[in-house]
Amino acid sequence: MAAVHASLAQLYAMQGEFERARKLYNGARALLQDLGGGVLSASTSLDSAQVEILAGDYLAAERELRRDYEALSAMGEKYLRSTIGGLLARALVFQGRHDEAEQLTREVEAIASEDDTDAQAVWRGARARALASRAELTAALTLAEEAVALRRRTDSPVLQAEALSDLAEVLRLSDRFVDARAALEEALTLVEAKGDVVSTKRVRAEIEALAESNLQPAG
Repeated sequence: MAAVHASLAQLYAMQGEFERARKLYNGARALLQDLGGGVLSASTSLDSAQVEILAGDYLAAERELRRDYEALSAMGEKYLRSTIGGLLARALVFQGRHDEAEQLTREVEAIASEDDTDAQAVWRGARARALASRAELTAALTLAEEAVALRRRTDSPVLQAEALSDLAEVLRLSDRFVDARAALEEALTLVEAKGDVVSTKRVRAEIEALAESNLQPAG
């Protein structure tokens, strides 16, 4: 039941029903804690943080993820912690804390299993954004393209769109506006097909912002 509620929380968040989503993920965590806590209880941020990221509350996402990251670290757990750490780096990037985010991706890279697609993709996307913010564009582009390739192996259109948005941001900062738009338009197709209303609105806004920035005179 807890797992179902946590998954439902993300679905409601995709529709913009954030308070309902929060009640569900808080209830899921409380139920797991009542059942004894442990690794499952300390990994609910995999869902709750996505709710907060969709809501645009990156500080709340950070709080969710950091709590679980520290709890799993204390347990010596690595598999779930690597994905949670990657998401935490992502939440930091969205707050503009690029150096902190990059350092965390180094920790995640060290513990992530080679065959863990989620962890390997998410730390790459977060580091790509962090490096691109410092104009380290060649390295950023390599990582962003690797993240997209990893996500294409999965059947999750939302996660594929997430990686494409990361790639688009790197391409935008590289002044490759046509390629950035192509990546965003593919991301838009994916989230629209999923019925993710919130992400659809966000990606459309990114496309509009990209078009405006492309029209700005150089210098």
